[in-house]
Amino acid sequence: MLHLLKNALKEPSIFPEAANWLFTRHVLRSEPTREHYGVQIGSFVDFSEYHTFRATIAPEEHAFLKDFDIGPGAVLDIGANLGMFSCLVAQLRPGRRILAFEPGPSTFPALQSSVRRNGANVECHRLALSDRDGEVVFAMRENARANSSISTDGEGVRVPTRTLDSVVAEFGIAEIGLLKIDTEGFETPVLQGATRVLNEIRPSVIYFEVCPTLTRRAGFDPSGPAQILADAGYALRELRLDGSLGPVTPELAQGQELANWVALARA
Repeated sequence: MLHLLKNALKEPSIFPEAANWLFTRHVLRSEPTREHYGVQIGSFVDFSEYHTFRATIAPEEHAFLKDFDIGPGAVLDIGANLGMFSCLVAQLRPGRRILAFEPGPSTFPALQSSVRRNGANVECHRLALSDRDGEVVFAMRENARANSSISTDGEGVRVPTRTLDSVVAEFGIAEIGLLKIDTEGFETPVLQGATRVLNEIRPSVIYFEVCPTLTRRAGFDPSGPAQILADAGYALRELRLDGSLGPVTPELAQGQELANWVALARA
C-alpha cells in the first residue's frame, strides 16, 4: 500500500485512481471495479491491472465494433482475458451468440465474473485454441495476465487445447460473423487449426492483433497469420487511429510495432 502511495505522489495523474483503489479495498473492504464503454470489470489482481484496464479497447476499436457490419453469425473471442471485448460485443450486438475462450487458471474465473457482472450473453470456455487437440503448457503471468500465453520453454501449467475446427464442430456453429484472435504471438497455430473454418464456414470478419515482437518470441514469422488469411482469400486491412480501414499486405506485418488488422471475406 505504501509503495502505491509513493508512486501516486510521484505521478499525480494516477493519484485519483490509486486513491479510489486503496479506499475501496482497504476502507470499504470491497472489490474495486472499473467501467469502460458501459462495461463493468472487476477481479483485478493488483492496481497495475486496474490502472491499465481501459487500454484494452481503444476508441477506434469501439467505433469499429459499434458501426462495422460484421454480417450474421456467432462471435468468437479467442484470448478473452477479463472479458471486456466479449461483454462489449454483447452490449453492442444483443441477441448474438458469443463464445469466449480463455485458458488462464486465474483469468478464466475473472472472465466468468465479468460476464455475470454485466449480464452478458456470453458462453465461457476454459480452452487454449491452437493447431491440435490435447494439452499445452501455458505460461501464466499473474502480475500481467493479459500477457500470458502458451509457453515457449515448457514452464507453466498444463491446460486443455483444441483446434478451432473441432470447437466449431462440437458447438454446432455454422456461421461466424466475427472471429477475434489475440493470443500474444500465437495467432499462427490458431489459424493453422482453422482450415475448415477459413475455407468452408468463412467468418465474415477476422480481427487479429499484429505484434512482430511477440510473434517472433513465440517462434513464428510475423507475416504468418496475415499470409494464411490472404491465402484463404481474405482481404487484409489495418484499423487506423481515425477508425478507417486501410489496405495492407502480409509482408507489412514485419514493420509493425503493435496494430489491429482486419481480414474481410471476399464475395
